[in-house]
Amino acid sequence: MPEPPAAPSAAAPDPPPGRRPGLRPIWWVVLPFLGALLCVAGLVAYDRYSTPTYTAETLVAVLPDDPGTDVSLQVTAIWVEIGNSDAILLATAEALGVPARTVEDRLTLVQTGDAPLLSVKVTTTDAERSAEWSNQLAEQLLAESSENPVPGYDLQQVAEALPPDRRDVTAGALYFATAVVIGLLLGAGVAELLSRRSHARAARRAG
Repeated sequence: MPEPPAAPSAAAPDPPPGRRPGLRPIWWVVLPFLGALLCVAGLVAYDRYSTPTYTAETLVAVLPDDPGTDVSLQVTAIWVEIGNSDAILLATAEALGVPARTVEDRLTLVQTGDAPLLSVKVTTTDAERSAEWSNQLAEQLLAESSENPVPGYDLQQVAEALPPDRRDVTAGALYFATAVVIGLLLGAGVAELLSRRSHARAARRAG
């Protein structure tokens, strides 16, 4: 007696019409949003619990001896190099009783825009110390100008560094914007990875 034909094997059910395997559209919004939120929260926590720093600034003008002579940005640039030299750093460190490397790491001495001004900024974890160090370096510059002047020009401290009232803001607008962008990219990357895994599982089931 011939055997009855075998029943056809059940095929994998087709997905509902209009729905393909993968992440739901809502997750492409939620995951990047969560990524941005976590990055911003981490930045805020770092800014809040990190050791506060304070930056004090003094200004030193490079002025011609003759009022009829124009100011010189080239001479100002020379004094920027002198202010960052080992000789000035060592003299400042000796006056403060600290290692020269410590002063160098805390110091930022640059020319202010297109003006004949030297900006002497010092950043430390103490407001009084920042002001003291900044003024001390300006004092060393004035002493150097008296002993070894650049012909036709002199230095004058036009703004004394005062202890800052507020701590430095590390998490500024640029940092927040960067954190948001990084978070969005990370979230989108996670969504893409999950979507590919979902497609792979659907392909294995169909096979």
